[in-house]
Amino acid sequence: MSTQRLEGVEAGKGNRVKLVLGENPFHPAGGGQPGDSGWVEAPGLRCRILDCRMEEGAPVLLGEVLEGTPVPGAEVEARVDEERHHLLARMHSGEHALSRALEKNVPGLRVFKVNVDTKESLITLRWEGELTWEVLFAAEAEANGVIRADLPVTTRVFSREEARVDPDLKANWDRLEGGKEAPESLRVVSLGDYDKVACCGSHVERTGQIGGVLITGFKGTAPQWEVRYTVHRDELLEAWSRPLRRLVRQVGSPPEELEKVYGRLQEERSEARRLLDRLRPFLALPFREEPRGEASFLRLVLPGLPLDLITGPCKETIQEDPKRLVLALLPDEGERSPFLVCRGAGLTGDLKGWLKGHPELAARGGGSPDWISGVTQERDPEKWAKALKEVL
Repeated sequence: MSTQRLEGVEAGKGNRVKLVLGENPFHPAGGGQPGDSGWVEAPGLRCRILDCRMEEGAPVLLGEVLEGTPVPGAEVEARVDEERHHLLARMHSGEHALSRALEKNVPGLRVFKVNVDTKESLITLRWEGELTWEVLFAAEAEANGVIRADLPVTTRVFSREEARVDPDLKANWDRLEGGKEAPESLRVVSLGDYDKVACCGSHVERTGQIGGVLITGFKGTAPQWEVRYTVHRDELLEAWSRPLRRLVRQVGSPPEELEKVYGRLQEERSEARRLLDRLRPFLALPFREEPRGEASFLRLVLPGLPLDLITGPCKETIQEDPKRLVLALLPDEGERSPFLVCRGAGLTGDLKGWLKGHPELAARGGGSPDWISGVTQERDPEKWAKALKEVL
């Protein structure tokens, strides 16, 4: 906490406000990292700081006034949320270690954007190859080795000319020099001799303070990929190990064999689907049809039947008569049961929008205006039929 002078106040919508302090202790947003949060307080004044950003070369606090009115010239106590600040620093330094490991291990791979947050962060990269878990595991292991080495994390300001000739320094020169005014100097963050990057974010003092990094997922296609990671490594590994240990006991297979077990189950499921496809032409479902003016309402209740088995017959039913509305409920022993609702082209009405307007059905699902499916807690077909009257 530090005593500061309020140099500027700009009121926003509602209780939102922008504040400028004489000496700003809040780290501004930058380098893919949000700004610090915290409090600005004085007798009769309480402002929650939500972010800190650079505007016209000066740090500006974005906040909301919870009590009183901030006045320029007043003395205030500025308090940074140190716990959040340290967590963002761990995340950002962890990103540097992980990004460098990825680029070092995979020729041609380049990280070009990061989004740092407190729970989970994102690395966006370009690579023409196929990203796999094996590639990510290797980078994760190397990054954690850098963390265990407890290397010093240092910050130094380079002149632009000095930075340009440093072969070990990584900087996004297209972005840095693509603006109206190219910077005359760069803030450079180094993890020992392992990594050196131009960065304006906050960082830890030694890599050991990061704790550890864990890649939680990835997606994309060549050449652009997104990799998610966190520094909550120990907590997450412990949480994930519990269902894994239960599953290992249920399946009766060691953890290293689970992927093979899953692969065999997928093959069996595919074979079952092929068998169902062959049986489908011989399947006659017991639809109950009710005339509704010029249209017809068909309902089907078959406990325990898989949704895949009835999808084809339902589609054929509305193709045979485009003025049909079909409801299928497949109650099972679980808390939620599968459902399907579809209509022919001769009927109007947005089924997707209709479902959102009926929370009493306790249904979750999606689809299109003429076809929706998902799961529901409401197994009474009469309640569904009553709600569906408005579609007809």
